[in-house]
Order: sequence, then C-alpha cells, then structure tokens
Amino acid sequence: MDKLKTALYFTEKYKWRLFPAFWDAEHKRHISYIKWAEQATSDAEIIKRWAFKWKECHFCVACQASDITVLDVDNKKGKHGDDVLNDLILEHGSFATLKVKTPSGGYHYYFKGKSAVTINKLGFGLDTPVMVPLPNSEVIGKGRYAVVNNTSICALPEWLRSQIGNATVKNPDVAITNSLQGLKQAAQLVRNTEGAIENAGGDAATYKMACALKDTGIDAGACFLMMRQWNKKCSPPWSDSELFRKVQNAYKYAKNFGYEENNFGALPETELVHVSSFEPEPVERKWVVENFIPQYEMTALYGDGGLGKTYLALQLALNVATGEGSFLNRTIENPSAVLYVSAEDSVDEIHRRIYGICKNEEYAFLSKANAPLYFMPRWGKDCTIASQEGYDIKTRPFFEAIKMQLDKIDSDKGVLLILDPLATFFAVNENDKVAVSYCVHSVLSNLALEYKATILAVAHPSKASIQSKLYDSGSPSWRNSFREVRALVAHEDERMKKLRYLKHTKANYSAIQGDLLLEWENGRLVVRGEQEVERRIVGGYANHVYLAIVKAYKEKSLLGSQAASRRYICNERITDEESNILSKEQIRKGVALLRSEGLITETTSEIKITDNITKKVYMLKGLLPLRYMAQEEKGNESNGTDDGQGHFDPIF
Repeated sequence: MDKLKTALYFTEKYKWRLFPAFWDAEHKRHISYIKWAEQATSDAEIIKRWAFKWKECHFCVACQASDITVLDVDNKKGKHGDDVLNDLILEHGSFATLKVKTPSGGYHYYFKGKSAVTINKLGFGLDTPVMVPLPNSEVIGKGRYAVVNNTSICALPEWLRSQIGNATVKNPDVAITNSLQGLKQAAQLVRNTEGAIENAGGDAATYKMACALKDTGIDAGACFLMMRQWNKKCSPPWSDSELFRKVQNAYKYAKNFGYEENNFGALPETELVHVSSFEPEPVERKWVVENFIPQYEMTALYGDGGLGKTYLALQLALNVATGEGSFLNRTIENPSAVLYVSAEDSVDEIHRRIYGICKNEEYAFLSKANAPLYFMPRWGKDCTIASQEGYDIKTRPFFEAIKMQLDKIDSDKGVLLILDPLATFFAVNENDKVAVSYCVHSVLSNLALEYKATILAVAHPSKASIQSKLYDSGSPSWRNSFREVRALVAHEDERMKKLRYLKHTKANYSAIQGDLLLEWENGRLVVRGEQEVERRIVGGYANHVYLAIVKAYKEKSLLGSQAASRRYICNERITDEESNILSKEQIRKGVALLRSEGLITETTSEIKITDNITKKVYMLKGLLPLRYMAQEEKGNESNGTDDGQGHFDPIF
C-alpha cells in the first residue's frame, strides 16, 4: 500500500489529522513541510495535493488534534520500554489495540482519547508524544513503521489516563497562531515595556517579557523577532543566542499553553549573510515583460469597468504563455506557464475574448492549444482567499484550491498568476494597513515563494482615486504593497472612445515611464504614437470646422479667426456628429490644421464675391474654403464635403 492510499485509509477510518514531513537524519527529528499544529487535516483533497507536491514526504499524525493517545515504547540506547510496560500490564491489566513496530525496534500503541504529552512519566522508555509517523509509513533514512496487528483502536484505559494525565486545556481566547490581534498586542507590548538593565533584575525581566509575548498567542518565531526589537532598549543588549534561549525557556516552561518540547523545534532556522559574501556584480534583475512586470514579484493593474483591463491582462497571458510576439511593443523576456483566476467571467466569455484577441495576431488561434495557459473561471462562485474576522485574518479553502492547481501546472520556469479582480479574493478592511500587509506579504508572497510565481492583480480604482488621478483602490496600503502599479484610464477627449492611456503610477525597480497611448482595435489594445493620434483627433475637429467655414461662405457671411472679427469662428456653435459642441481650443486646432494643409486661407482685405444666381455683389473678409471655391469655379459645388443636406464626407 503506497503512502497516499495509507493516508486516505486512516483518515477515512479514524478521521485522523495528518501532515507531511521528512526525516532530518543529522538532527534526528521529523521536520514538517507546513505549520502542522494549525494545518494538519483529514481533508482527502489537501492530503492528495501534499502527496503530489512533496513526493519524498511521509505522513505524520497530530495526536491531540486527532483525539488519540499513542504510547511510544522505546527499546533503544539502554531503554527497556517493553519491560516497563509489561510490569504495568501485570499490575493494571492488558489491552488489545492497534500496534505498530518502529524502525528502532520499539512499538506504538494507539488509543482513542487524547491525553497529556509526556516523556518517561510512565517509566523510563515510555512516552506519549505529540505526533508520530503514520502506521505503515516508509520514512526515508529511517525505515518502516509496520503494523503488527490491525486490531481496532480501543479506548485509553483509565489506569493509563490517570498516570499520564489529561491533555492540557488551552485558553480558548489565546492560541499559538500568528493572528492579527496577537501581533498587534505583541507590538504594543514591545513599545510600552522598558528594556532590561544588567544587575537590576534584567535576567528575570527578559524572561518575563518573553512569557508576556507568548501569552499574546504568537508563535516562538514571531516572539523571537519581537524580542529583538525590544532588545534595542536593553542595557546592555542581549546577544541573539541569549535571546533565543529565553524564548525557548518561555515556550517550554511557562504555564498557560501546556507546551511540551517536540521534535520540530521552537524556532525556524535563519541565515546570517555578511556583506563580504557578495559577488562584485549583483544578480541581474529578471523581468517577465521588459521593464513592465518584474519576475517573482507582485504587480497591480487598475482600470475602471469597461476600459479593457481584462482584455489587456488576457493579451499578457497569451504572450507570456506562448512566448510569441511582444506585449505592447515590449519583449517577453521570461515566458512561463500562466494561471488566470477569473471571478467575473464564465468559461464561454473567456473563450470569446481569447478568440477575439487571437484572430488578429499573425499566429493562428490553434497554435495556442499547446501553450501552458490555464484558466480557473469562478463566475458566481466563492473566490475568497483570505478573510478578516474581527482582528484575525485566516486563509480560506479556495487558497488551498489555487495551490492545488499550481501543483498540477508544475512549471520549471515558474508561473504567472493573474487574479481578476483583486477585491473578490480578499474579504478584509482595505484601510487596515496590517490586514492588507498580511494579505500581500503573508498570503500572496507565500504563493510567490513556494511556486516561483509572478503575480498580477487586476483591480478596480476607487472613485476618489480617479478624481485625484492616482487611479488605484484608494487604499495606500494596497498601493504600497505592490512593486509596480499601472493604471488603464480613458482618454481625456470623451469623443475618442477607443483610446486609452496606460499610466505608470509606481515603480520600485525602474524609472517611472511616460504614459502609453493605446487604441481598441478589433478585440485588443494596440500601441499608438502620440503624433499619429493627435493628428487624427485634430483632423476630426478640422472636418467640422471646415464644414462651418463652407456654410458661412455659402451664406455670404465669412467667419474670422481673430476675436475682432464680425463673426469670430471660436464663438460659433460648431458641433460634431454626436452634437457635442467643440471648445474654443478644439476650433483653434482645427483652423491651424486646415491652414497648414492649404485648405483654407484668410483674406487680409475685403474681397468682392458675386452670387451666381442673384448676381448680387458681396464684399467679404474672413476665412475662405479654398477647396470648395476651386470646385465652385469648375461648376461643381458637390466637392465631397457637403451634399447640400448637412451631410459631408470627412477630408481628414
């Protein structure tokens, strides 16, 4: 029976809570891949994901969380646990329960009901540990935990319970988990507590401080970091090794939690790097997209509804996954797999959008079939990765679901993870800096580190930020947490409905770049030059200005370009095809373009014009439509500008 089948067998039969671990032969201890005290589970899907991810792991049982007691009979290194147990059985009576032989020649006896964690309390060689490897586990570097008899587990005999003692009941209001509330309380303690002073009760004060921090509910690692901050107030400061021992003692001996030292240790291993170890040249920064999205970092893309931010993110996903072409004229430096988690679109809508983008590329849609591009459409479903409950922030089951999918992708080149839209995934108060920081630096950073993930968060800006032209969520905490921030905004000219600006509003690793002008074209956004677009925009103004000049000329009442003119053109009510009134500045630009193209001129003195029908003579001064006049002389008034009914073909 392989390890996964074994794990699923015991979780289904006994509902045991398991966690993945490996054997550290050097220090002779089991090391967990996760925070096992919090994350041990009987959920079959999560266990499958662990088995797939850590193929060399073995599974362990969290005894108290599984409501069991395991009697560990140790027969190595001069211990004779069998003899001690036999003496107890002769005195109190035998039992029949599941029995497992350990690689060192000892035995594990399993009982229903949790009890205290003890070492040699029943006698030399008899322990009741906090965790044990799963029956029938093969522990690499140690050996097999073989089932001796597959008897059903019996209840813990009363004579054993009376000698072991009941499991310590933890304060329900305090738990060793780094909750937001605990961290805030710990930080307040550090701020408000005076430092220890040598020869003035400093040793006791330091131990007391470690115990007080422990009582806030943070784990030993967080406590050590808090103690280092507090240590700056001490006179003289403690060394790190001395502080480490104080924290260890607080978590080992202090009351409240009933903590017992176990094989996993209290503090994580840390690394101290000296500047002399640096190479002369640093490692070059890597980008997924050149100077646009830094690799293995977090970038935000903001945009109001309907502007096309999802299309832009999909374009990015296609380019990164295929490695083909460029994204907005920028090189794809590090192609990779892409996981796009969409909370707003169904799978059919995603298909339509992808098809619309791809049919305009130089490569065919079917060429994307083998690209490592994956979607998780979550329209109408719960997408919460983490939520805030009072002062606590907890990850939700969907966080594990994303991890499971990332495990399946298993790309050596890393993965681009796109979350669209950001607000759907985090149910927290965005004005709470600590809460937002936890979501980014603990939750999203966890994904980035564990899966070599580059994260793009697609988000809606707040109304206030649009008015202030920051174009973000309105929360400085979110903004400050991302390395790069871009914003897709509408063109200032409301008539140019297909134009967008992509603004670069924050850059940690490059200089702030100028606005990128984009145009919506056949299902995608493409880069346009400023001069090209400006001429097109002004050309639109010029079309309507020219029509107004022609109309005034035909009415024998020329428009002038100077404010002193009898009919100053900028005071005229000139409208576009949607009946929007052109501003004075737009009219001026139109006049300037018409002049530069030789389409109009302005008389410096009054000229005599004879009406061809009435033969009346008019003395006029102002702007003359040269093209129209040239056609008129040829006897063809319909010159492509006006059909006589107010409709006209544009000249630009």
